[in-house]
Amino acid sequence: MTAADERGSGPAIDPAVLRAEMSILGAALQSTQALEIVGGVVGPEDYARPAHAHIHRAMLALAGRGDPVDVTSVAGELAHIAALPEGRNGPSRTLLDVVGPAYLRDLVEAFTTAGSTGYHARTVADASRRRRRVEALSRAAHLAANPTADLDAIEEELRARLEREFPTKQDDPQIVNGEQFLYSDDPEPLPIWGTPETPLWADGESLMLVGPPGTGKSTVAHMLVFARIGLIKEVLGYPVVDDGQRVLYIAADRPRQLRRAMRRLAHPDFRHREVLHNRLVVHKGPLPVDITKPENARYLLDMARAHGATTVVIDSIKDVLPNASDETAAGGYNIARQYCMAAGIEWIEIHHNRKAGAENKEPNKLDDVYGNRQLTSGCGSALSLFGEPGDVVVHLTHLRTPGEGLLPMYVRIDTAAGIVEPYERIDLSGLLMRAGAAGLTAEMAASALYDVGKPSKSQRETIRTRLNRMTARGEVETCLHPVDMVTAYRLPMSPTPVNRAEGGGE
Repeated sequence: MTAADERGSGPAIDPAVLRAEMSILGAALQSTQALEIVGGVVGPEDYARPAHAHIHRAMLALAGRGDPVDVTSVAGELAHIAALPEGRNGPSRTLLDVVGPAYLRDLVEAFTTAGSTGYHARTVADASRRRRRVEALSRAAHLAANPTADLDAIEEELRARLEREFPTKQDDPQIVNGEQFLYSDDPEPLPIWGTPETPLWADGESLMLVGPPGTGKSTVAHMLVFARIGLIKEVLGYPVVDDGQRVLYIAADRPRQLRRAMRRLAHPDFRHREVLHNRLVVHKGPLPVDITKPENARYLLDMARAHGATTVVIDSIKDVLPNASDETAAGGYNIARQYCMAAGIEWIEIHHNRKAGAENKEPNKLDDVYGNRQLTSGCGSALSLFGEPGDVVVHLTHLRTPGEGLLPMYVRIDTAAGIVEPYERIDLSGLLMRAGAAGLTAEMAASALYDVGKPSKSQRETIRTRLNRMTARGEVETCLHPVDMVTAYRLPMSPTPVNRAEGGGE
């Protein structure tokens, strides 16, 4: 049976849509569950091939009576429909003559896999919506071609029809069932920035870059933007995922200065300029609305969607949230951030730390970030870049980590090149190697890694946790430190080889 058998000189059916129709009908002929899946997405009116619509109606009639739905029963139901007067509930006998058991068996063979039924049903439904839209537009164009036509009335009728047949969806995309919530996404997605062992910025969680002015926060953000749009591969030696989409950069803080800094990172060749043109959208200056107000909570989400952006960069928080210590304002900012997160739009934000105190000069905990706790409670990862304004080398620490996170390190700011790069990295492996057989305590390791005389309890326990995980993986072993007389960690000691020649054998 061909499309011409049914449509005569009508438009040809897209082969992909035809295959999808055959696949879902073949699935429904074999499974009641498949029929329910198909029926939840597709109705008889959605088929491009009229005969398929009649097959669907026959299956619904059988299921409604509680009868089995299979090749034999559907063929019988179609024969019953064909016996009715034409134009009543069935098609002409001529059409149904070609939809017999043989064709139904062809449909069963066209069925692919059970997991694809929903996908193919959506394909059929989408094609149906497109056909109906085209028909509505074509009819309006035909009417409008009349020189005496009332164009306003035609436009009004078209709008009414489109709204009636294609109403704006009211479903809340944030409402899902428990099975979807737990299993619809990869439970362990790759981090956007970092590795599974050392995630710096996790998928679906915001990243905050915090520190005093002039410590390279915006430069790191620029590098992450360039990596997200595919112009560079790594930042600070760790890979960044390019999702192929756009980035929306809110340059609210001194946009001219940000432009000069970002241009140092860019290359003037055509490829860079083309990518920057197509994939980076910049909003210059402060936002025109207060996003902390409930009525503007979706403003950045709507802006990102309007520009096709899947990453938003806020440079900086103080310029969209002037009173960061106010709980209501900070809560409103967090809601705007979470709207984007819930919609799958990633988020980078730049902020500053509290004024340093005599006993706590460098930030080492989230409480050292300036503002109300709503700011930090809503972020997934917080990196601190600390130093004096204009320092070439600054200290990088992970205040909140989505996993094991990054161990403290020094980084160098290359202003001329517009980059920040690792300068001095002290890692556990190097410390353990230098410690030798005596081993290394968590206190000693934390002191060296955080570059402090006496590490805080949090710093010490962070390192102890990491050492314990390395122990569980067999990378290190525990021992008793000969001086401190507490648990220490060392690289596995090789057993002393036995010289069987001198020992005389067994």
